[in-house]
Amino acid sequence: MKEFDVENWNRIAQHNFFKSYEDPFFNITANLEVGKLYNYCKQNNLSFSLACMYVALKCANEITEFKLRF
Repeated sequence: MKEFDVENWNRIAQHNFFKSYEDPFFNITANLEVGKLYNYCKQNNLSFSLACMYVALKCANEITEFKLRF
């Protein structure tokens, strides 16, 4: 595990805001256009559900902050 300096972190303000919450989590909702992915899965006999999960996790892993934990 890689350590980082929290005090000099560029997201320290967000950290300080949420750190005292009992459950410091939040959710978002968004509309996504998945028509091309759906068509690709159907044409190639792939699972649409697994493809959605793969794409979502691939995107999430590209965001450094999503890979941090205290």
